[in-house]
Amino acid sequence: MSVDAVRTELTPFLAEAADLAEDRIRPDSHLLEDLEMDSLSVLELTVFTEDTFGVSVEDEFKEAIGNPDLRKDMTVDWLARLIDERSNADAD
Repeated sequence: MSVDAVRTELTPFLAEAADLAEDRIRPDSHLLEDLEMDSLSVLELTVFTEDTFGVSVEDEFKEAIGNPDLRKDMTVDWLARLIDERSNADAD
């Protein structure tokens, strides 16, 4: 699965979670700041990624949220690339 395909699958979920129109979800949208995801939304997102893509991103979220240097990179594109890398690694 490509990063673009992952983003396409993520966008409706993120739009609903953030109560925004899908066209407002951009690759550079920050998950915590722009989309204002709280801890419950993050938990729902990790469940969604496991159910939809078959990959767990829970550890990466925990690490990024706890590290200001990593936290700043938590964008839609960051998540899509992470899922893509994980799904490709699992396929190998």
